Amino acid sequence: MTYFESKTGPSDYQYLYAPGHQTEDLYLCYCGSQNCPRDHSFGPAARDEYLIHFLTSGKGFYQIQGREYPISRGQAFLAPPHVPTYYYADFDFPYSYVWIAFNGKQVPSYLEKTSLSLHHPVCDLNFPVERIQEIVSDILQLRRRTLSSELACIGYLYEILSLLTIDAASSAAEPVSPDCLPETYVKHAVQFIEHSYASISVSDIVDYVGVNRSYLYTIFKKELHMSPQKYLVSFKLSKAGEMLLDTELSIAEIASRTGYNDSLNFSKAFKKHFGCSPSQYRTAHHIK
Repeated sequence: MTYFESKTGPSDYQYLYAPGHQTEDLYLCYCGSQNCPRDHSFGPAARDEYLIHFLTSGKGFYQIQGREYPISRGQAFLAPPHVPTYYYADFDFPYSYVWIAFNGKQVPSYLEKTSLSLHHPVCDLNFPVERIQEIVSDILQLRRRTLSSELACIGYLYEILSLLTIDAASSAAEPVSPDCLPETYVKHAVQFIEHSYASISVSDIVDYVGVNRSYLYTIFKKELHMSPQKYLVSFKLSKAGEMLLDTELSIAEIASRTGYNDSLNFSKAFKKHFGCSPSQYRTAHHIK
């Protein structure tokens, strides 16, 4: 008789590793749960399997492919195979989560039916995250590694994928409406801009929030009295102004850090926004 490899540390950490597998379409690799401290971080790291974290409390940040996403309770984030990822807890409200890693020939086709993908690695859950906690907890109770226990793990995996698939289908079926909590969409968009402004476009914001471009424009005009593009540019230039005052970085470096590849274009945009050039702005505030 062989056993799953399990680990229990303090009451805030549990882990189970399932070496080998007797099935090909779908199989468990490992899973666990953790109440993370405020200084928690993991990565950058790439894995050979698919890994999904489900946040059960708190909040933090997830980095993948040069972008950073705010994450919080009731959301899930995907780490696809062979893609470096990094995540860390919010210092004041550190997250807790459960995670499950899996692989198999059919996984790509299964995930296509969910809201999670490489280009949309974070999603809101429209079902209670406590159900995922229960599933992972049940898996963690398994000790003996038999065909029956492996099949039980696969059953749990199918239930998780079923919940994510139903969730995605339900979200897609709901018509986008100006009456559908526009302030929530704007809040998520603003959070995304604040943490990824240097490397995103309006199309990225649209993809992240999950609404169409014209609706995003409408609710931004309603809530913030400006377009998403204008808000993004304004935020970038405000950050540039802070860097001019608070650092000794060159104008070219500040341009690059705020998403401008061309210093001349940056200077033109900055002057249009502030009424003076970056160098004049810095000089006027006596920063050398």
